[in-house]
Amino acid sequence: MILDRLPSFTSFGDYRIRFDMDLQNKFDSIFKAIDEFSKIMKNESTSTVVDIFTVASEIETLFVTMEKNNLVPSFSKKFEQYCKMKGKFPDFEFEFLRNACDHVLTKYLTSPDLSESVVSNSINQYLLHCSSDRLRQLTSNIINTRQAFVELSNFVERNCDPVDVEARIIFDHFCVNFNSDNRNMKMLEKNLIDLLSNNPEEGLNYNILVRILNMNNETAIQASAKKCIVSLIISTRLILKQKQFCIALFDLPCDKLCLILKQYPSILDSIFESISNSLIQHQCSHSGENILWTCDDANLLSYSEIIGIFRVLKTSNSRYEELIRSFIHSRKSGKTSKLIEEIESVIFSRRS
Repeated sequence: MILDRLPSFTSFGDYRIRFDMDLQNKFDSIFKAIDEFSKIMKNESTSTVVDIFTVASEIETLFVTMEKNNLVPSFSKKFEQYCKMKGKFPDFEFEFLRNACDHVLTKYLTSPDLSESVVSNSINQYLLHCSSDRLRQLTSNIINTRQAFVELSNFVERNCDPVDVEARIIFDHFCVNFNSDNRNMKMLEKNLIDLLSNNPEEGLNYNILVRILNMNNETAIQASAKKCIVSLIISTRLILKQKQFCIALFDLPCDKLCLILKQYPSILDSIFESISNSLIQHQCSHSGENILWTCDDANLLSYSEIIGIFRVLKTSNSRYEELIRSFIHSRKSGKTSKLIEEIESVIFSRRS
């Protein structure tokens, strides 16, 4: 949503911040103003350019006032408590508010779809609240940052796998939101799904999810966050509902696949459960002398995909081969006995 030509609130009402020495009693109205600023940063604000810069300027004044009264540390804690109470994660560190006007103008100057008149209006509004020297410094920083970004993008394109880079960015973002003191799994699940859903019609990006699991844990928070992701994968029965995760997982090199399965054995258990669910839905048909096994549910593993998974597991680790044999043996007397015998003959034939 473009940050202009939207309904205005002529008087800020609860957003209007009145400063005095008793700031501790004004948390609610102040936090509402910060909420409005958060909406501005996410292009969700329902205010005009004039009002947006008024909000940003008042927040800067608020920060300076708190700093003079040595209230920033205590207020920052209150801000975190407020976010927890509202059941959401803060979109920025409290220090971010120090230069609120700069952040707003940066959004205007770096948005490719805004007209020149809108950008010009934003600059004029910025200068009503900030000095021309500050504007020159800000634009210089943007230019330097943009050049650095271009150089970094070129380096990544030449030397890095873009999928790995995207996975690292998404995982780092998840780690920022991951709160080891208050693990609201529903909120974390939503956060993970939002990060992995570039296009709602295409669903989750399972390749990114698998690359995240394949990353090395550099810090304790990363290790904990990754365990949380695995817990979400299992609790949401993602492996059972969508075969794309299994396919992406088994596209990894064998050593990396085995490392993930060793670190997170619950994933292997879910894979076998997914295979079991898929086998039940298979039907037998004949094409001449050939027997065909088909499954109409596109979200379940096909016969050839099951064969492929078993072959990778069998050749990667002797323990996995024993698990496959045990899995097959336990189903030889059930409804899928004929299909199981066919799979056994293919997997453990001399040619496989």
